[in-house]
Amino acid sequence: MVATVRGGKTLEDETQTNFEPTLPLLGQEALLRLKASSVIIVGLNEAGLTCANYLVRVGIGKLGLLDDGGISKSDLASSNLFSLKDIGQRKAAFANQQFSALGTGTEIITHLQKFDSHSTESVLARYNLVIDGLSDWQEKLLASDICMHLGKPLVHHALLGMRVHAFTCIPGSSACLRCMLAKMGLEDLPHSTASKTSFGPASGLAGSLQAAEAIKLICHLGLTHQNTLICFDILKSEFYNLHGLDPEHDCPDCGRPNLDS
Repeated sequence: MVATVRGGKTLEDETQTNFEPTLPLLGQEALLRLKASSVIIVGLNEAGLTCANYLVRVGIGKLGLLDDGGISKSDLASSNLFSLKDIGQRKAAFANQQFSALGTGTEIITHLQKFDSHSTESVLARYNLVIDGLSDWQEKLLASDICMHLGKPLVHHALLGMRVHAFTCIPGSSACLRCMLAKMGLEDLPHSTASKTSFGPASGLAGSLQAAEAIKLICHLGLTHQNTLICFDILKSEFYNLHGLDPEHDCPDCGRPNLDS
């Protein structure tokens, strides 16, 4: 997406009727980068919703929400966005309404569709960056496959009991999700489906890490998670990193040369 400032107005003029993004460590250029960027969150589990909340509040230009599910009682245990009266509503449509009310000027687009290989690739191709808000491991692997094929960065998260994982798949620079799991010796993990109910604080932490990573990628700030898996063990109160998650040259996904950006 190309940045546009209508009528010669500055960023301050554009947002004077909304609340200003509160990013004291970022300058005007970074805020304009955010305003010119497009991000899609695939799946709206609590991590995806947390990430969406922060991205809207920093003034991301366009945010896509892809999910075909409805709000259920199990969502109330981990999400602070829903209440009993919201059960049965579509997650993506409801989240769009709530986040639009913040008045940041973010263009929020809902994609009320199932995440699959047939219809999703064309949707993801319209955005600069993809966020994994999925719970099912097979769908997470599919998201990695699609993003590697499209040349789109994917910010991944996983909840393994009381452990939080975050990893950024950047085509041509880091391992895809399948190779990352193989390097960790977890090839069999994706054959199981994650529980529909997660530990709320863990999900919120995962979404916060994803939002921070997305902002860094867009604004070209600091070190990103590419080649490095970020892990936090809640019970041990320990952060640790697994480095060296580089592309596998014989992999048809992350080892492909000359990927389009």
